[in-house]
Amino acid sequence: MWLKFIIFAGLGYLVYKALAGPGPEKSRPRMDSSQPKQIDDVMVQDPVCKVYFPRREGVTARVDGQIIHFCSEECMEKYFKQNSKQ
Repeated sequence: MWLKFIIFAGLGYLVYKALAGPGPEKSRPRMDSSQPKQIDDVMVQDPVCKVYFPRREGVTARVDGQIIHFCSEECMEKYFKQNSKQ
């Protein structure tokens, strides 16, 4: 009796797995180890409000040959207002 139960349970599990398809671990794209890993973006700090943000989402300005990254247009305007008074 137990042997029949184990056999039917095993067959039921196999049928379930066959119909369910691959789990999330098999559907994820695999990283190719031959390709170098690239960083999506770099976090930078706004010089005015000191918040960290992804560089690609910010606003940039060149000041004295140096590129400065700001989190918003408002912070960039504050920076120039503060530095123009000095």
